[in-house]
Amino acid sequence: MQKTYKILNKNHMEEALREFVKSIPLNHKNKILIKPNFVSLEGYPYTTDFLVIDTIIKLLYEGGARDITVADSPCPDQCMVFEKEYIDMKTKAEDVRNFHRRLRNTATFEEEIEEYNKVKQYIEKYIDFFFNRINKIYSFPFGYKAENLFSTRFNLPLTTSLLNNGYSIKYFDLSAYDLIINLPVLKLHTTVGFTGAVKNFYGILEPQSKVFLHKYKIVGNALKVLCSYLSSLNIYTFLDARIVPDAQQLLWGNSNTWSLNRIIYGDNLRDIDLAAILLLETEGILKECKDKEYYDFISES
Repeated sequence: MQKTYKILNKNHMEEALREFVKSIPLNHKNKILIKPNFVSLEGYPYTTDFLVIDTIIKLLYEGGARDITVADSPCPDQCMVFEKEYIDMKTKAEDVRNFHRRLRNTATFEEEIEEYNKVKQYIEKYIDFFFNRINKIYSFPFGYKAENLFSTRFNLPLTTSLLNNGYSIKYFDLSAYDLIINLPVLKLHTTVGFTGAVKNFYGILEPQSKVFLHKYKIVGNALKVLCSYLSSLNIYTFLDARIVPDAQQLLWGNSNTWSLNRIIYGDNLRDIDLAAILLLETEGILKECKDKEYYDFISES
């Protein structure tokens, strides 16, 4: 099941959200995880629109759902970005790029681990700050709030999978949830080419895996493994493609955006990603998919 809506105003968006939630077979006993796209404290279109999160929670609640959790784990390449509430864009960019530069200059896996561990405590401090700020800035209905997937409250087991180049990744086992609602924002991405339905689940990877996958530019390889795992779960995706920015955050891009006025929703991650990339190509935004391995994978859908 997959649908695309043209969104020209708030009423269109509310109708699309209502139809999306109606497409989900709800049970009041469902244990539900909402996986938004939190990568920074910048608002939509870099982060999932909080109006979308609030509306979906309200509709789920009206449908009888009660056990709802909103959670994500931001990528640690932002570890030095939001330590202070007020810091200018130049300083943010330099801090993050220095972190990446040090990782790129390591020659062995052991050196990478050592370098990563140096900033691990800083990363944890940043993530705590990040979620404290989100919950301070935004009010979720019915008492729900955003939380860090790596908090001890979740206590989810980690699963290890091998990639085809011998590297392994670790990610959370989400099988404890009866239903997962995936809320990605369609964006361009420097490594894969675009962020879509599957890329939003990068948040379930342990931070170390995320960093190394970007360093070796094998993100698409990991997405294939993640997609195979995720296909066993009950996932419904609402992909927001109203405004498409040229990067994950303002930090990495030059703030170009394109208005596509579309949303795509459904229960097949590969189909949604294929529809998204075809939309980007049709609009002339993405002339060539950067990660052919992942593109070929979803094209088989």
